Amino acid sequence: MAAPVKFRVSMHDPDALEEAVIHAARKEVAAVRDINAKEIDLLVANQVDSTLHLCRRWFRHGEYLQVEIDTDMETCTLIPVGR
Repeated sequence: MAAPVKFRVSMHDPDALEEAVIHAARKEVAAVRDINAKEIDLLVANQVDSTLHLCRRWFRHGEYLQVEIDTDMETCTLIPVGR
């Protein structure tokens, strides 16, 4: 049986976070009725900005993410930026 191991993995994808946030924001705003295309764009942009701001807790520079794998506990934990 293998000994328990705990290690960190850093992942880097410069486009994944922003693309996912934009997709989610567009999907959410699509449910809003009786607004024009300009208003839709503004709502999407606002949602994207606020979500990306929140994600700074976990993504460094909007593209670096670090997780910790614990093979003993069989967990994968997101490491907040700065830890």
